[in-house]
Amino acid sequence: ADPAVKETSELIRSGFRRLSTDRLAQLLAHANLRVRQRAQFELAARGADSLAPLRQTLTTSSNRLARLHALWCLGQLAAPRGQRAENSLSIRTNAAEAIFSVVNDNDTEIKAWAARLSGEHNHPAALPTLAKLLSDASPRVRLFAALAMSHLDIPQEIPELLTLLRENNNADPWIRHACVMVLAKWASTDPPSRFRSIARDQSPAVRLAAVLALRHQ
Repeated sequence: ADPAVKETSELIRSGFRRLSTDRLAQLLAHANLRVRQRAQFELAARGADSLAPLRQTLTTSSNRLARLHALWCLGQLAAPRGQRAENSLSIRTNAAEAIFSVVNDNDTEIKAWAARLSGEHNHPAALPTLAKLLSDASPRVRLFAALAMSHLDIPQEIPELLTLLRENNNADPWIRHACVMVLAKWASTDPPSRFRSIARDQSPAVRLAAVLALRHQ
């Protein structure tokens, strides 16, 4: 008898292609996960027409789920290929910029996902920003920032990454794994001899990460 159940049933039965872009953006805040996801994927399929409502939802909505789905949808648009057709460079660039605009958001979950997606889509300003986020107060933000960095070309040793490894001191295996993947990416583009200074680090956690990163080569 719940009206929300009836609404969900009607939405799923009738489909989402007939809905306006603004209505789809509103449904990103719907209580039902299936409705939110279908609205997200329909928006992703519409390409450039979805950019403005997605950006507005991301920056003005007070609903965390709506903002997350908008962020994930922008991530789809920032990818080389969309749901149905190849996204143009302009669409991908605008979507990536919208994602990066909330990389220092007050909501830690939004910040974490913005960091991760900025790295995955290789935003030009991602590396220095992600390095700063490695010392964020939220462990989840630190984790996602490190995972994001593992998608980027690492030109030189990143002191913030070694600091994170030392402070973590093997306590959180997920954070250690993320840091290892960054070091592994660095080792794949630079001679392993670059690891000599890390191998002499006083922290066993840093040395272990170096061993694991080299094992990936």
